[in-house]
Amino acid sequence: MTPIINVDKQMDMLRSPIYECDLSVISSKGTFRELESHLPRLKKMGIGIIWLMPIFARGGNPVGKPRSDSPYCVRDYHKIDPRFGSEDDFEHLVQAIHKNGLKIIIDFVANHTSWGHPWVQQRPEFYCKDSNGNIISPEPWYDVAKLDYSNKRLWQTMLDIHRYWLDEFGIDGFREDVAGGPPMAFWKWMKPKLSSRRVMLLAEAQGNSFASTFDADYDWQTQAAYYKIYRGDWDASAIDKYLEKERTSYRKRYVRMRHLDNHDMADMKYAWPNRECLDPSEYPFLETVPLSEKYGSGYRAFAVLNATLPNSQPMIWNGEEAGIVDNTPRPVALPGPGTHVSFYSKLFDAYNDHKAFRDGRFIRVEVPEKPAVYAFWRELGQDKVLVIVNLSNREQTVAFKFRTPMADVFTGRMWASTQRLSPWEYQIWVRK
Repeated sequence: MTPIINVDKQMDMLRSPIYECDLSVISSKGTFRELESHLPRLKKMGIGIIWLMPIFARGGNPVGKPRSDSPYCVRDYHKIDPRFGSEDDFEHLVQAIHKNGLKIIIDFVANHTSWGHPWVQQRPEFYCKDSNGNIISPEPWYDVAKLDYSNKRLWQTMLDIHRYWLDEFGIDGFREDVAGGPPMAFWKWMKPKLSSRRVMLLAEAQGNSFASTFDADYDWQTQAAYYKIYRGDWDASAIDKYLEKERTSYRKRYVRMRHLDNHDMADMKYAWPNRECLDPSEYPFLETVPLSEKYGSGYRAFAVLNATLPNSQPMIWNGEEAGIVDNTPRPVALPGPGTHVSFYSKLFDAYNDHKAFRDGRFIRVEVPEKPAVYAFWRELGQDKVLVIVNLSNREQTVAFKFRTPMADVFTGRMWASTQRLSPWEYQIWVRK
């Protein structure tokens, strides 16, 4: 079988699958050097972008302020937290990532700093203040101080810091934490000034206002649909409703980072932006049901949708490939029973090999008598791929006819005129 492949993959590298990495989860000591040993397997699995959670020096809050070891409590934007290694170690990691044909983006925290950051004493004009002139926190994060972007000198300072990491270490972009905190005017001003080469900006935010400036934003809505589908409350048509909401909300070309897990969700057992997608009566479910139970046997089916729905860029949280859905510090041990490594390798190979998944038309295939079956084509020129997912715990049967032979990327089996789908089964069919 010879898939139709985008021959200029380099042009699409910043649309490739993302791997969010907490060094304390992926390795025993949590160092840059240890991460390097994982790069060959991540490349083999089809990952294209490594996203590192904040690596800056952190904490240092003075007496009277909440103590914090949060990676998002930044004490110095120019210094690396020594727990991860040295600057030379980080430079070595970046070079190793590039030698493996991958890209690297780092978490940047532009909305706030630690109370121990030197700016609190030296540049108080950089911070938001109350009516009494006291620096304030961005609620509910009381361990940090909120930056004030009405001060245009802060804009230039932040631009210089972004350039420092691009120029000094050769990274490929940033995941911008709380991207909705700084004004959109700042992002529009900064993005074209970052570098002469293409730089990725991923917004931890959602909405049409981010589409024209950022390369991708967060998709929080489909997760809520997956929860309801797995519980049996909704059928497959819920996906159509969410896609239609996207189409009407986004006025320009957009890319959404679709994911089932991230560092926030794993820690709190729910992701706070999901709350706005569900009725308040669902909040106890969000807060008390572990993530693994929310997705249950539908986990892989939902992962397939995240990589194949229109305007998608898939992301997985470190350890998902090993069946880990929390962020308890521990090394990701591979291979092992119950892992998803082979699954993700085949899924991401299909995503990378078929440009139709990134830029092709989305053509829904209605199966009226089978409301649990979600099927669609992705087409770009001669590149045509069919996705079929059984979003139920019952066996389903579908019947389609093709002029050319089709093979499933997961099993290699050829299409039969009548196809049976086991509960929560997923299929991606390509021309043979």
